[in-house]
Amino acid sequence: MNGQAPPRTSSALARLGLELIFSGNPKFHTRREPPVTLEQLRHFLSRVQRDPALKQQVQEAITADEVARLAQDLGFSVSGSDILRFSGQSAAGVRVQRIDHPGEYPGRYD
Repeated sequence: MNGQAPPRTSSALARLGLELIFSGNPKFHTRREPPVTLEQLRHFLSRVQRDPALKQQVQEAITADEVARLAQDLGFSVSGSDILRFSGQSAAGVRVQRIDHPGEYPGRYD
């Protein structure tokens, strides 16, 4: 291993379809989200990384919509669908990973 601590994950989110992985790497990786939404999501994830209380709230959230509500309460224009479409990408050292569960529509947010 490279001597770095393993990334921390949110187990409640992982069980229910969303995993945010917190690392120290602030690089941004983007795909095809609209620029305004993507920018809002980047800013929210940056705030999550810097704010321990908010990070705890995100880790305790059960769905992407609950995470989006936290973002909206802070003035960020982000939906649960935006978060799920961001799956597989990182911003501000936070990686969003969607976990497909049996019975869901595969590729729905691709």
